[in-house]
Amino acid sequence: MEDLSLNIFSQILSNELIVLVRDSSVSTASFDTNSRKLVLPLLMGENIEKIDIMFVAHEVGHALYTDHSFIHKHFSFNDSKRLFKYFNVVEDARIEKLIVQKFPGVLKMLFTGYKALIDLKGVSDELDNLLFIDKFNMYFKGRDELFKFDFNDIEKDFILRGANQTTIEEALRLAK
Repeated sequence: MEDLSLNIFSQILSNELIVLVRDSSVSTASFDTNSRKLVLPLLMGENIEKIDIMFVAHEVGHALYTDHSFIHKHFSFNDSKRLFKYFNVVEDARIEKLIVQKFPGVLKMLFTGYKALIDLKGVSDELDNLLFIDKFNMYFKGRDELFKFDFNDIEKDFILRGANQTTIEEALRLAK
């Protein structure tokens, strides 16, 4: 899909004039909740269109459900970068659930895009040696179909809480 079509797709989903830009210096997509800019990496390989569509759908989830003022209020440059990274992973699970509730067809776009990204970038054979936060992220991105993890009881509780969160405040509490 051409960038113009991706930009129109992002604007239709978000119901706002999001600006989509390509940046060859980034490795993943992002959305600036302040400037309303959606940044896509410049990837090469097979199935890039599926990855781009997945990135747009995911980042529009942030456009719709991640509150810039909340981020600004709760995170500063002096804060732990680790807490923000944890929050972002938990928030990703929340916003994807919400955008799929709003646009059920997005679920297939997310799944096929993540599968294509995994095929493009590969995945470590040592998945069980990952940090829990990485397993949490992969679990929600893979919809439990791309990755099979054996979570202990404490981890299962975090997974359940991640699946049931609905507010940004819950995402922050879970990240902490």
